Amino acid sequence: MGWVAVPGDRPRFKKTFTTADFADLCGLDDLRELTDRPRVVLDVAFERPDPLLIDLDEPQDTDSVQHALFFPQDDDETPVVFFLLSRVAPTLRHIGWLPDLVQS
Repeated sequence: MGWVAVPGDRPRFKKTFTTADFADLCGLDDLRELTDRPRVVLDVAFERPDPLLIDLDEPQDTDSVQHALFFPQDDDETPVVFFLLSRVAPTLRHIGWLPDLVQS
């Protein structure tokens, strides 16, 4: 699931974001590239009474949800890349080891 390390005095893990905020923290282009893989889908982690479409072409900025990445069982690379995008890279950006993302 998409728990992201968010900057503050001390990075913490936040579990719910709008899709636009999630993409801003993880990198929209990187998430698009990841979800372009066969049978890889970014979606909400839990069912909701009102279905919400997770669309990286037009990321919604109204409802905070817990995002989850679904991938084939035999895919060993996708979960590692997602972990790097959602946990490692935001933390390294916070401490200055990686440059901030450029918003396009």
